[in-house]
Amino acid sequence: MQSTPISTRIDAVLASDKRPDEGVLDDVYQKYRDSHHFMPVTHFIDHSTMGPEALVALGLGHRVMDWVSHHKVRPYEPPQSGISVPSA
Repeated sequence: MQSTPISTRIDAVLASDKRPDEGVLDDVYQKYRDSHHFMPVTHFIDHSTMGPEALVALGLGHRVMDWVSHHKVRPYEPPQSGISVPSA
């Protein structure tokens, strides 16, 4: 049994304008729109939306909801101290 080379399979998914299940990303962005963009303690960037984007790009959009079920939304709370910056 001969299989398709992985580079050909990836090119077929990444090269298309409309990938399968791409619409699920709208739900992901909606879910995390008010989420804090940094992880607590480590202060590394939170990849809650990047994982689903990669899954869709690889043709695995059907796995996105499983991915987001493991990533909590952490509401962003702006700092209560700091300098005042006038808006006008």
